[in-house]
Amino acid sequence: MAKKIVPIIAILLLLGAAVWFFKLRSENGKHRGIFVSGNIEAVEVDLSFRISGQIKSLPIEEGDRVEKNQTVAALDTDTLLAQKGAAEAELANARAVLDELEEGTRSEQIERSRAALKAAESRFSFAKDEHERYKSLYKEKAISASTFDTKETALKVASEELRNAAQLVQELEKGPREQQIRAARAKLTRVEWDLKRIELDIEHSYLITPVSGVVLVKSNEMGEVILPGATVTTVAALDEVWLKGYIGEIDLGKVKLKQKAIITTDSYPDKVYEGVVTYISSRAEFTPKNVQTKEERIKQVYRVKITIKNPNQELKIGMPAEGYILVDPAEQKNESQHVGKP
Repeated sequence: MAKKIVPIIAILLLLGAAVWFFKLRSENGKHRGIFVSGNIEAVEVDLSFRISGQIKSLPIEEGDRVEKNQTVAALDTDTLLAQKGAAEAELANARAVLDELEEGTRSEQIERSRAALKAAESRFSFAKDEHERYKSLYKEKAISASTFDTKETALKVASEELRNAAQLVQELEKGPREQQIRAARAKLTRVEWDLKRIELDIEHSYLITPVSGVVLVKSNEMGEVILPGATVTTVAALDEVWLKGYIGEIDLGKVKLKQKAIITTDSYPDKVYEGVVTYISSRAEFTPKNVQTKEERIKQVYRVKITIKNPNQELKIGMPAEGYILVDPAEQKNESQHVGKP
């Protein structure tokens, strides 16, 4: 029984609001409500990519309903994914190098380098002895110049190997220098930031609507190359709209934020919408130029915004509408007591 009573009460309240509104219009009572006319407006969001690229997916059409956080377009990410793979490999290598430097030189490495040094010393000693022997033979003209050149080259190679082996032992015994560790850390940080930048570009390759609403404009098609900041689509949040209107200075003191209002439109003349005053301008301005008469255009007025719930999205952007801001009965009584008083 209680479930049946609730919708009946809601219908009665709506009918009551409608009767009150039409009574306001018919009586044109000065203190019953403040008349406002204007056009319906809504939040319009121009959606664009932060990066350039080729549009790979665009699953929307003008007039489609979209939900908050829905992907409405996407760029091709093949190149970015390849860059990500390369950056991940470079990052792994940079971490391994730094770990090895921070760990320091192991004793096994030092022993191996010392053994290599001894082998290099033996090869150098042998090459030196051979060089001296062949040098004597060459002076005696017992061998050709090319044969002696071969031994001389072998001595130079053995000498270079000995120098490198000795340098390696010295470096390993000293351990990694602090400059090497700092350089490895810096490289690791750079590679990490490169990877983050690529991951961010991949994230920015998907265009996500921040509001639920209707697609007003679709500016591009699949396959087109888009630049950063270029509008791909415009979404209007029509679940909640507002009537933009103006009131005169004489009515300014009667209007407050959160004050209720009732609205009608020419498109739905028999339907009444409930609204709430959500903005009152603090600065006077001349009546907009689209007002018909010159006498009205030279008047000073204040802009107001009446927000209206629009779950069925019947109210469209630009639609003419009019209504009354409902005045508090207590304020009406107080004002009537002061009529004619200084």
